[in-house]
Amino acid sequence: MNRWFTVLSPLAFIIIWHVAGTLGWLGDTPLPAEVAVALGNLLRGEDPFLGELLRIHVAVSLVRIMAGFALAALCGIGLGLAMGWFPTVQIVMRPILEMLRPIPPFAWVVLAILWFSTGNAPAIFITFLGAFFPVALNTTAGVEGVSPVLREAASTLGASRWDSLRMVAIPAAVPEIFTGLRIGLGVAWMSLIAAEMVGVGTRGLGLLIETSKMVWRLDYAVAGMVVIGLVGFFLDFLMRWWSGYLLRWR
Repeated sequence: MNRWFTVLSPLAFIIIWHVAGTLGWLGDTPLPAEVAVALGNLLRGEDPFLGELLRIHVAVSLVRIMAGFALAALCGIGLGLAMGWFPTVQIVMRPILEMLRPIPPFAWVVLAILWFSTGNAPAIFITFLGAFFPVALNTTAGVEGVSPVLREAASTLGASRWDSLRMVAIPAAVPEIFTGLRIGLGVAWMSLIAAEMVGVGTRGLGLLIETSKMVWRLDYAVAGMVVIGLVGFFLDFLMRWWSGYLLRWR
């Protein structure tokens, strides 16, 4: 039954969209059929205004999200483990993180362009910022949440501080770490699209939507939004699958 709901809920959304658009409740918003035609044109590269094939924009955005997210995961997990396990590190780093965390990744666009000029580097930096803070803070919370009983048991059995971190704290914190990774991936994807929309990079799904708006092809803009949603859903599915596979011991 749940699988049927998984299929029927998007179909119901499309039907409601079509009915509301037909009745004029959505203004100039294109209908689902028009978006489907635009999506087909983008896949074939038949539009003279937008030029490049959709798959090129998708590929560029995917390269950026993977690079930025991988860096954020590496740095965020490393810093989070250090903050959660060593009080001194947390005393030093926590104020800095809490000051930088409320700044939206989008606000860093100007500095990213100044620091990294053009190309993929500014977009990867914005993506990194979007994922870094959720990963670091969730990892910290995961390590801090390890039961003191487990720590004492490891110490009683002769484990060193490093052994306790490696064999007790990290395995116990893995669920929290994956929660941070999943949240960070979603924030990073949204941050990347927003950065691409203001011209960070010469290709990408965000730029595709912005170009569509400039030539007033709303059907192409909405088609780009659909692709962004589908890619985001696929990335989240991969993260959930990976998490379920690695945490199957639970």
